[in-house]
Amino acid sequence: MRTNLPDFYYLTHFHEFLSHLKTKSGELLRATDLTFLHDFQALEREQQALVVRIINRSQPWVRRESLNYAELPNWQLALAALEQDEWVVTASATLSSNKLPGFLRILTKGELQQLHAETSLTNSSSPPKSATKARWITACQELTLNELRDAAITCEFVALAEPLAARIRYLLFIYFGRTETDFKQFSLRDLGIRPTHEEVHVNTESSLRFESIEAAESALYYSELRQQLGDPAVTLDSLDDINAWPPPIGARAERLALSCRFRWGEAIKATDPASACDVWQSTAHPKAQEQAVRLLYQRGEQERAIALAEAIIRDPLDDTLALFAEDFVARKVGGKRTSILTDLLRDALAEIPIDEAYRGNVEQGVVAWHARHGVQCFHSENNVWRAMFALYFWSELMELPQGGFVSEFDRTPRLLQTGEFYAVMQTEIEQRLQYFSQSQQAFKHIQKQFTQHYGRLTSLFHWHSDLLQQLSVLMQAPAQALENHLKAMCKDYFAFTDGYPDILGKGANGVFLEEVKAPGDQLRRNQARIIQHLRSVGFTVDIRPIVWQIDSDQPYVVIDVETTGGGRDYHRITEVAVVRIEQGEIVAQWSQLLNPERRIPHAITQLTGISNEMVVDAPLFAEQADTFLALCEGAIFVAHNVNFDYGFIRREFDRLGRAFRMPKLCTVQLARKHLAKLSSYRLSALCEAYNIDLTNHHRALADARATAELFLLIQSHRLGCQTAQ
Repeated sequence: MRTNLPDFYYLTHFHEFLSHLKTKSGELLRATDLTFLHDFQALEREQQALVVRIINRSQPWVRRESLNYAELPNWQLALAALEQDEWVVTASATLSSNKLPGFLRILTKGELQQLHAETSLTNSSSPPKSATKARWITACQELTLNELRDAAITCEFVALAEPLAARIRYLLFIYFGRTETDFKQFSLRDLGIRPTHEEVHVNTESSLRFESIEAAESALYYSELRQQLGDPAVTLDSLDDINAWPPPIGARAERLALSCRFRWGEAIKATDPASACDVWQSTAHPKAQEQAVRLLYQRGEQERAIALAEAIIRDPLDDTLALFAEDFVARKVGGKRTSILTDLLRDALAEIPIDEAYRGNVEQGVVAWHARHGVQCFHSENNVWRAMFALYFWSELMELPQGGFVSEFDRTPRLLQTGEFYAVMQTEIEQRLQYFSQSQQAFKHIQKQFTQHYGRLTSLFHWHSDLLQQLSVLMQAPAQALENHLKAMCKDYFAFTDGYPDILGKGANGVFLEEVKAPGDQLRRNQARIIQHLRSVGFTVDIRPIVWQIDSDQPYVVIDVETTGGGRDYHRITEVAVVRIEQGEIVAQWSQLLNPERRIPHAITQLTGISNEMVVDAPLFAEQADTFLALCEGAIFVAHNVNFDYGFIRREFDRLGRAFRMPKLCTVQLARKHLAKLSSYRLSALCEAYNIDLTNHHRALADARATAELFLLIQSHRLGCQTAQ
């Protein structure tokens, strides 16, 4: 159901946006921007609202009739006035070769046919009417711009006039910091969908996102160019030639310009590989230089490729590129037969057996394996490292005048975005790092920040219930290793945001890290780079391969639920049973009637024998949840048609606001794979076929016991297959 918004809702947002620009970003406004702000305020209210409605659209062109809003009873007069004063123009006045693909995409297939028929009356090569829309777009792109501009359909669309549209794009850019956003962010904020930063974190003293107007405009130019280079519908002929690009101004524009040069090379490598090599080789962009080495070698210019790789080794742009270059030279020049990645894998720890139930979440299986061997560990991956960094430097990133956020919609602290965090905050960072010279002071600081700021909006990491416990383990690593790594993150944060080992643990020899590799998994170069870096600063890091096998120490819990019906979102559990298996033996069993808090249908009572009278005084699931979890600890969830039982259990925990996640196995699927072919794999049919007792069918404990016996039979077959391999 659509919510009725107040009149001029979007206009109110626009005025909020303009107020922020005038009061906090005035130093980035040119005279033309100030003129726009003045002239906009002088418009009639309906004209203002109409301009904002056009700005809010995802495309620059808007159908005239789509501007008929209830809040604008005189929209046609308002639009005519805007056209007369050249605020708004028809699409024919704004079409250019680089904008044409976007305009054609918003037309319907019928409109494309109408456009083609009108502008190419003598063209006998029109596509058939049954052709796809994409084919009609291609046909229209073959027409001249003058033909397209004169077509009647283009007059049905209007757009903001240039350079007004360009200045609005600029204002949006200095406010949001991105080209791919608009005023819908305000609406998402009001609806609670788009969280924003609290006012305390928005920089009130220095809200300039860029150091100058020229730097902001340069960053916008390269940001829009980068976006166009990533659009397959935009041709290079419609863009400025690479030799005509203006020199980038400011750190942000310099980074974007490098990315644009890389994308330009990608676009021309198939048709002009020699030029692509030249562009990439002269570009201080890690991916560009790597691709230059690869492409040169592929084209037979081996000496040039090796010379470039050796130059990279002497002065690498980053660790990942250095790793590639060292590996390339070692293999192509030194005759080394294996890559660095292969060498790392060969030096891995002994592989461990993990049940196939953990396919899709092998890290959880490794955590469970360690737990069975008395070692505490977590599947932490990147998040715990980002959290350590953000919490340790929370004040410097979020609250000091030099840092913070330019607007409430910013995702990343300003100094991280600009790459200036260490340069600007070096004194504060070095003072903060001195905590590592004092016993436990560093972790106490993180603990304080965690408690004080828990749940606050940040894009740097995700809050969760056991994050502090993970941090407490990580912070027990050697102090010098932690200090060195945090300093590296301060100097180049985005080089250290991913690729971290999957497992964080604390064993007899201290804190350890493991990168988990299942059969067929490859070690990525960013993972190898992080492993090498962490080892170099003093962490214990290993690669842990696994093999899909049954571990004799792996416990299982066979579970059955009886319910009031089949839909877990509406129906509830009336009885639950758990049978725990360890070392191939049933070691515990438990069952409990539950009050489903709704009536049990008569047909269900006939099937299960469980009546409303039997459950009226029974406990709620919430009262038995902890008992259930204790029985399931460290185990794999097994059931007959497992998704039914698992789904009901997880839904009950959802109602309690608690997460429930376990690896699972289905005895129906396992029976199909490991037992004889049968006409039916219902529990009753399998029990009859294999002489398993199923007395009191459709009561939870009876079904769970029978399923447990069936599972043990299947396990013997699984073990037999494993031994045969």
